[in-house]
Amino acid sequence: MTLHLYRQIRCFHREEVVSVRFSWQRKDALVTPDKPDLMRRIAEEMEHSGVAAHVSLNPLLMAISATPEHQLRLRRPVRVQPVANIRTDARPKP
Repeated sequence: MTLHLYRQIRCFHREEVVSVRFSWQRKDALVTPDKPDLMRRIAEEMEHSGVAAHVSLNPLLMAISATPEHQLRLRRPVRVQPVANIRTDARPKP
């Protein structure tokens, strides 16, 4: 059911469709995180984890603190989705 909720079906009533090609598309979901909250969560994870996690989380925390908040993005891969590439006849009608 959820697959049908996000899809949009368009009707091409007055355009002349030349070709329709189907393919698969990989997408990423981008989220803009709250910088203080993200840094707090990483600091909490560092407190509860061992020394090995400190080696990888400390440079990450430093990089996040040096990055302006409007440039931070969390990228999460989304399942492959079907897409239709529709080409219409762009020539003007006489």
